[in-house]
Amino acid sequence: MISAGQKKQEAAVRFAQNVLDDQDKADALADLSLEEYAERRGLEIIDNPGRRVRAMANGTGGSMTKEERCGIVCRSWRPKIPI
Repeated sequence: MISAGQKKQEAAVRFAQNVLDDQDKADALADLSLEEYAERRGLEIIDNPGRRVRAMANGTGGSMTKEERCGIVCRSWRPKIPI
C-alpha cells in the first residue's frame, strides 16, 4: 500500500517533470528516501492507526431507537416546492 507521504513525493516528482520541466530536479526528488523527503519538506511521518470508525445510528446505542430517530427526521423534513 502506498502511504500518503509516498503519494506526495510522487506528486512532487510529476510536478517537477511536467510543470517545471526540470528532469534533474525530478530525478533528485525521486532518489530521496521517504524520510529524507519528509525532512526536506518539514513533514512528520506518523504511524497510521488504521481506518476510521464511523459511528452510525443503528438503534444499539443511546436512548432512542431507529424508529424514534426516523420519526423526528420525518416530522422535521419538509419538501421544497419551487415557486
